[in-house]
Amino acid sequence: MLSCSQIGNDDARLACYDALSRSLSASADTKPGEEAPPHPVPEEDGASRVAAFGSEQIKKTQKEREEDEELESISAKIVKVVYSPRDYFVVKLENGQIWKQTSGRKISFLEPGVTVTINKGALGSYNMNIPGKTSFVRVKRVK
Repeated sequence: MLSCSQIGNDDARLACYDALSRSLSASADTKPGEEAPPHPVPEEDGASRVAAFGSEQIKKTQKEREEDEELESISAKIVKVVYSPRDYFVVKLENGQIWKQTSGRKISFLEPGVTVTINKGALGSYNMNIPGKTSFVRVKRVK
């Protein structure tokens, strides 16, 4: 019932309550030992999707923009480094995340205590910047 009350559109809200009412009367008609028919899914999803259509073009307040903002990078200290058989590194960061190198040459100077920065790259990729290295190393998050 709470989900129905939160629907902004009058027709969608009424449809939600009607569906809820039908499901309650159907479950009241069941005999002992019978299973009640499944509750219908409120039409809230369709109504909210329709309401959200095109909303990305509406001007947002500063607060709304900040809430929608995703992190572009993180910095953390390495707590453990291991190397795969291909000489690619796998690092565990102080925040518990585990990242592995996906391309490039062996980076032999990584050690615990070094602070690295991981940035979002193009097409969903991630790049690790290592102090003392002028270019980045492509990485993938494992955990």
